[in-house]
Amino acid sequence: MKRQFAFGSQMAVLGMIAIILLYPLFLVGSTSLKTNSEFLANRVGLPTDPTLDSFAYVFAKANIAGATFNSFFIMALSVIGLLVIGSLAAYAITKMGIRRSDEWARVFLLPMAFSAQVVITPLFTMFRIMGLTNTVWAVILIHIATFLPLTVYILSKFMMTVPSALTEAARIDGANHFMIYSRVIMPLCKVPLTTLVVINGMYTWNDFFVPFMFISDVAKRTLPLTLVLFQQQYKVEWPNLCAAIIFTIAPMLIIYIFLQKYIIAGVGAGAVKG
Repeated sequence: MKRQFAFGSQMAVLGMIAIILLYPLFLVGSTSLKTNSEFLANRVGLPTDPTLDSFAYVFAKANIAGATFNSFFIMALSVIGLLVIGSLAAYAITKMGIRRSDEWARVFLLPMAFSAQVVITPLFTMFRIMGLTNTVWAVILIHIATFLPLTVYILSKFMMTVPSALTEAARIDGANHFMIYSRVIMPLCKVPLTTLVVINGMYTWNDFFVPFMFISDVAKRTLPLTLVLFQQQYKVEWPNLCAAIIFTIAPMLIIYIFLQKYIIAGVGAGAVKG
């Protein structure tokens, strides 16, 4: 009985936490289906006459299709660059005979102490000199630099668990470092790679600050930047804003639902080890 009571209490607590976390999402969804007048009359209740007018208005005014493409383009190139550079660095640290590889892996965590907000002024000056302001390339490079330390650390920790006998056998068969990296090590890193894709992809997709600082052209805006269009100084169009929020979070929410198991498995295999 005591165990059943304890289990029931835990489930009740978890249920309350789930309700607290999911209620804002429910509120955004219900508000997006209301007209502005209905929202002013009923802010938290269900819509009495659901309508998709806000979605149609937002899709037309905010160029959702173009903003979605920009967000996917920035996210894809940022994640690809992170995985390529990070995996090569992790392989060099762990499999090329570098002494104190574990300490070197930890050194890569030091840049995480400095966020993009802290160094935004020198970054903006540097990219202005390079002619990269108001381009997606500045955003991509900053995202790669921001998450490269974590990527190298997780992949290097995972690669340390790969038996040396595998790489030695491949070397005896005549494989060079690139062949060992691409044909032996990388196929074993599917779990941490998937985890890094989800973590880095979600951050890049949801990032507002870096695109806001470096992109001024309306045609190059990402989805988070479109939310500004529906916020005025003295007035907020809440149904339209909530519809824009749904357009922004829906792709990553769907991806996260299907890949969440890889996040837990990858963090446990790559970051906790050692």
